[in-house]
Amino acid sequence: MKIEILSLLAFLAARIVAKSLPPGDLRSLCPADQGQKTGTITFYNGVEAEYTCRVKVSGNPESTEVMAATPQACATKCIENPDCSSALLQASQKRCMLYTSEVTFKPHSRGSLYLKPIRKPCQDCQDEKERCERELDAQKEWDEHLQRDIDEFRDLLREAEQENKDLKAKLKTCEHREL
Repeated sequence: MKIEILSLLAFLAARIVAKSLPPGDLRSLCPADQGQKTGTITFYNGVEAEYTCRVKVSGNPESTEVMAATPQACATKCIENPDCSSALLQASQKRCMLYTSEVTFKPHSRGSLYLKPIRKPCQDCQDEKERCERELDAQKEWDEHLQRDIDEFRDLLREAEQENKDLKAKLKTCEHREL
C-alpha cells in the first residue's frame, strides 16, 4: 500500500511541476510523454516561432553556436541575427545553433528543440522606411533644383564669356582705328 501511495504522490508531483512550468519552457513545449511534437509559440518577449521537439539536424549545415538556456533565448538570438533562418536548442548543454539556410532534421531522443522564428515587419520599421523615402524624394527634388541652377549659371557664364570676347574684339577694332 505504501508503494502505491508513494507512486501516486510522485505522479501527482510530476504533473504539478509540469503544469507550473512557464509557457515556452522546454519541458512544457516537449513533455516527456509526447513524441516529436510540433507547434507555434509566442514567447513573453513577443518573439513568435514554429517549433519541433526531439530532433537533430541532418548533415552538417553552416551554423554559429551561441549560449542559450531556454527556447525563448535561442529564438531571440536567432531573430536578432538577420542571417539566421532557424535554430536548434540543445538544452542540456545550453547551446543554441543558429543556421543561415534551411535545414533538414531527423528524430532525436530528448532535450533538443528546433525553432524557426516568424519574422514580422514591425510598424516602427515601416514608419522609418516611409520617412526615409520622403527624405529621399525631397533630396531628389533639391538635387534637380540645384542642377537647374547650375545649368542656368553655366548658360549665364557662356553668355558672359561670349560678351567678353565681343568686347575684346571691339576693343581691338577701336585700337586699330586709332593707329
